Formats: sequence, C-alpha cells, structure tokens
Amino acid sequence: FDNNLSKVIAKSLEKRSENRFQSSEEMCNAIYDCLVSRGESCYSVFISYRVASEQPLARLLFDDLNLTVTPAGHRVTVYWDEFCLEKGKDWREGFANGLLTSLCLF
Repeated sequence: FDNNLSKVIAKSLEKRSENRFQSSEEMCNAIYDCLVSRGESCYSVFISYRVASEQPLARLLFDDLNLTVTPAGHRVTVYWDEFCLEKGKDWREGFANGLLTSLCLF
C-alpha cells in the first residue's frame, strides 16, 4: 500500500477522539478507497463456513449481499468458495487469495 493507508492508520490512532474516524463505516470507506486507488481487486466480505452444516446459510448470505450497494455507494463483492474458486486450479491458492483480499470476514 502507499502513504494513504498510513494516513488511515494514523487517523485511527489519533489521541483526540474528534480527530479519529467517527464510525467503523467511515474507516472502512477510507480503507476501501486506499484499495481502489491502488487498483487492487478486493472482496468486501469473505464467507467462511462448515460445508456439512452451514452451506445453505453461506449461500443465503452470498445471495443477499453480493453486488449490493452500501449507503456510501460502494459495491459489495462477496468471496464464497462455491462461486469464486476456479475449476482445475489449486483451491488453497484461490482460498488464500480470497481471504487476503477481503475487507471483512463472516
């Protein structure tokens, strides 16, 4: 990342509360803007689940969240292995890339 991320971190650590982010959404938007400004492809949400017992819930979360738009106008992209892993490619690499490029984990 560049200096913009350093500024986001510095702002979140400000001693005076009025100089810090006033909400988690404000901070999330600032981090997201850093990613967008760098041209990084990223996911808003990574869904982690137990295949045997939680797959229907994971599917519901994916269907409800993917490609929605936040009040700030950001498009939500969801990493769900059933949808995002490429057939014939190493699933561990795809999983790790999804995890490392996600802003939030469920």
